[in-house]
Amino acid sequence: TIVPYDTVKRKDTVIKIDSSDKHTNWFNFMKVYFTGGWEEETFGVLDRFADKNKVLIDIGSWVGPITLYYADKYHYIYAIEADKDSARVLRQNIVLNSFNNIIVIERAIYNENKKIYFGSNEFYGSKEMNISISQCRDSKLYDSDYNVMGITFDDIIKRYSIDNVNVLQQV
Repeated sequence: TIVPYDTVKRKDTVIKIDSSDKHTNWFNFMKVYFTGGWEEETFGVLDRFADKNKVLIDIGSWVGPITLYYADKYHYIYAIEADKDSARVLRQNIVLNSFNNIIVIERAIYNENKKIYFGSNEFYGSKEMNISISQCRDSKLYDSDYNVMGITFDDIIKRYSIDNVNVLQQV
């Protein structure tokens, strides 16, 4: 199946993105904000530490703006995403770009390995999903909430045998 796509460019990297539905928030984000102005400090830090011999763990990878951009700059990328629609889009774009070093983990980083609820952000004022600001919670709040498996950061490290981990946190 041939998938229609557009391209986005950030610095020296060109990424193909599925354009089968140009009306979605993620598509507009990638076409407008990803190309410049979004998370400049984050990209600056990650650029400084990028190393083809290292691993990047992208927690809350959404549709993959960071994952896709750094796919050719790191040895492996573990993209952790609880939103099933975002993970689906991310997988489509990984295939479209022929990346074979990205592992998508459809789980939510949580303080326990257990089943939890995932849904829209109760403080944002919109019940829309797949917009990068969803929430995990112990109990169902909205009808649209659904179950996902929570996983601890330590368990990610153990299950995927990731060693020599450095953590960068944007404050």
